[in-house]
Amino acid sequence: MPPKATSNSIVGGKSDPIWNILKEKLPWKNTEEHRLRRVKQWGYMDVNGNGYLSLAEVDKGMIDEINLP
Repeated sequence: MPPKATSNSIVGGKSDPIWNILKEKLPWKNTEEHRLRRVKQWGYMDVNGNGYLSLAEVDKGMIDEINLP
């Protein structure tokens, strides 16, 4: 069952708490610090080192590295 919208949030919108968590944990800015974080996260998720992420690797990375349920 999808989460219910409250008066303070829009489910799936920018004020949804999950999006705020992702914004904090995923390096999306065009800065050197965020670039280095992206490289580190990619290396952690690309366990077989082939330069591609499978769905299983993304799933595992989002659970283990980003700490999402």
